Amino acid sequence: METIYDHNPTREELEAIGCSNNSPEWFHNQADEETVWFSLALLFRYRRDTENEARAWSHIPEARDEFLRGFDYTYVKD
Repeated sequence: METIYDHNPTREELEAIGCSNNSPEWFHNQADEETVWFSLALLFRYRRDTENEARAWSHIPEARDEFLRGFDYTYVKD
């Protein structure tokens, strides 16, 4: 599976997206699929790579919606 480490992130990028404590081995052996895609989306967002960001978000649309709305929104039924 593709991870952020396939894109050679810098130390600054890892810190900016909150992944500075996660090793490549952790991503390959312990991270779930949603975490991997979410991290990729954040990396691409940080790099302003909108095409790859959209590709990563397409794998986790619910997480994308939460991220863009903010995690403290309230769902109101119609």
